[in-house]
Amino acid sequence: MSKILARVMLQEPLEGRRILEIGCGIGLPSIVVKQLGGDITASDYHPLAQPFLLENTILNSLAPIRFKTGDWNTANLSLGKFDLIIGSDVLYEHQHIKLISSLIDRHSSSQVDVIIVDPGRGAHRAFAREMERLGYMHSWTDLLTRA
Repeated sequence: MSKILARVMLQEPLEGRRILEIGCGIGLPSIVVKQLGGDITASDYHPLAQPFLLENTILNSLAPIRFKTGDWNTANLSLGKFDLIIGSDVLYEHQHIKLISSLIDRHSSSQVDVIIVDPGRGAHRAFAREMERLGYMHSWTDLLTRA
């Protein structure tokens, strides 16, 4: 899923936008955004995410990417507001839907775009309903069938 999200980032307008990747893992989409000159902050709960991200930025001859540690329930995580929030394969636990939606809502600017790439584990509809309940509009694109 991170490869698909990284490809999507190649098509996104990034200039002048603050971007947050949630659940970044090894940070492939964040690295692509950084290579394109985007203002990216990566976040993840796993203790190895930050060292893997740092190593991958070094391997790609990039300056370090801002990183914040926190889980979906970290209400006081000081991330700020973002114009684009991205994530890949973050909807793997149904009980996390409200937590992820709330995290996104807390860190959204007034004109935010949210791109979540999901492998189809069955939580997409519940996530879309929760985001719509919070006032977000939803659209869905099958990226696997796109040329």
